[in-house]
Order: sequence, then C-alpha cells, then structure tokens
Amino acid sequence: MPRSSSIIRPAVALLAGLGIMVLIVFVGTLVAATLVAQRGVNPTRVHPPGYLAAILVLTAAGAMFGGFATSRITTDRSFFTVFLLGLLLFVSAVVPVLRGAPLTPGDPNWYPLVVAVLSPVGVLIGGTLERWRTRELPTEA
Repeated sequence: MPRSSSIIRPAVALLAGLGIMVLIVFVGTLVAATLVAQRGVNPTRVHPPGYLAAILVLTAAGAMFGGFATSRITTDRSFFTVFLLGLLLFVSAVVPVLRGAPLTPGDPNWYPLVVAVLSPVGVLIGGTLERWRTRELPTEA
C-alpha cells in the first residue's frame, strides 16, 4: 500500500510518545513524592536514599514507552519521528543545564545532565525495540 504524504500520523505519534512519557514520569514522581512525604520528609528539600534513582528509572521507563508508542504509530514509515522525539526531549532537558539554571535543592550537579542524556537514549531504545519486534522475518519457500 502506498504511503500518504500526510503529516498527521507522525504528528499524532510524536504527541502520543511525549504524552505517554510525561504521564509515566508525572504519576510515578507523584507516587514517589507522596511515599517520601508520608515518612515526614519534604522531597522538595531533601532526597532520601533511592529517591533520585527511582526518578531516573521512571524517566528511562517513560522514555522507552514513549519511543515504543511513537515507533508503533509510525510503523511502515521512517524512524525520523522517533529521532525527533528524542531530540525534543534532549533539547528541553539540556538547555537549562547549558544556561546554568539553579539546581533544585538536594539535587547533585550530575543529575540534570543524566536526565538530559537518559531521555533520548530511552526513546531510541524503545523505538528500536518496537521496530525489531515488528520486523518481517523471511519466509521459507
């Protein structure tokens, strides 16, 4: 079937991937912060052990699911939309690092840069896994 030149499908895929990532990271961070707050610690001032690791795992998982969904929606099309999602996440996370924006209290200096690198890598891994999963295997004649 010939491909249409419509940009609607890639645009929807990009928005879906971004939305899935934001949803996973937002809900996961909300749950983690609530669990920390129930122990009497303010997560905006002090990060208990494992809190930043949990947020990094959520970021990686959200990026992978977002990349997977973007790749799934754009099946039979180029991988460009997945690259675009990774680039969008990288730029949005690295600009504050390059500007020298003040860190959130309790965050180590390396944390924003790790998030900036982890997001596009997760998107590319998720997109690649989906393309690998749906690739056509050669049929035996």
